[in-house]
Amino acid sequence: MHLFELADYHWFPSIIRDLMTDYLHFVETKFRLHEPIPTLLNTLAEESGTTNVVDLCSGGAGPIPAINADLREQGIQLQFTLTDKFPNLAAFHQAVEHSDGAIRFATESVDVAHVPKDLKGIRTIFNGLHHFKPVEAQAVINDAVEAGQPIATFEFVERRIAALVPFIFIPIVILAVTPFIRPRTFSRFFWTYLIPIMPVAATWDGFVSHLRTYTPSELEAMTSPFPEYRWRTGRVPVNNTGIYVTYLLGSPRQKPI
Repeated sequence: MHLFELADYHWFPSIIRDLMTDYLHFVETKFRLHEPIPTLLNTLAEESGTTNVVDLCSGGAGPIPAINADLREQGIQLQFTLTDKFPNLAAFHQAVEHSDGAIRFATESVDVAHVPKDLKGIRTIFNGLHHFKPVEAQAVINDAVEAGQPIATFEFVERRIAALVPFIFIPIVILAVTPFIRPRTFSRFFWTYLIPIMPVAATWDGFVSHLRTYTPSELEAMTSPFPEYRWRTGRVPVNNTGIYVTYLLGSPRQKPI
């Protein structure tokens, strides 16, 4: 069900959008929702023969800082570039500061279906593919294939009743965790507590995200026109949270250019 998400629109206030992506980054990091991903990502990197990762739809940097930290603990060094249609530059700067040079970012807007040719490496999308209707999502995949670059998408939300029920508590969660989100700013507290636009918008967009998320079988159907790539889809559990990560991994049968 492709209902609208507020943060997708140009007219939506960037200050609220940035607060929402900050919240998502905090939750993904705090609950280690990325826990199964470093292994999958490193496997794709070895298979593709690249150490570069171009993260699309990065939002507030998402799980990239945590993934980078986990990989470095294992002695694996990848180079990440954060990009977004609406770059959250404050969050990007913060991610770079704590990355030991492993993370950089693009300041300009990047369209996921028309990625600049100079951005080479594994194209990752975390919680972003569901923003696109099937034809649009396939265009995102097609752009990676035409450029000869690997692609990996990961979703922490699912189109299941069991995944939707907890959303009645999301506004309470946002109110509870906001004091722990950095940086602490007047605008964060103002738009969360005094005029609670952020909790309302984040709850709506999160609910719609679940309804828009693709299943592994739907992802397989999207990739069927591209036999020149190896494709893998599936679901993996996140610790004991009851949350599953749905993933799509694709790499050229020949090493990327």
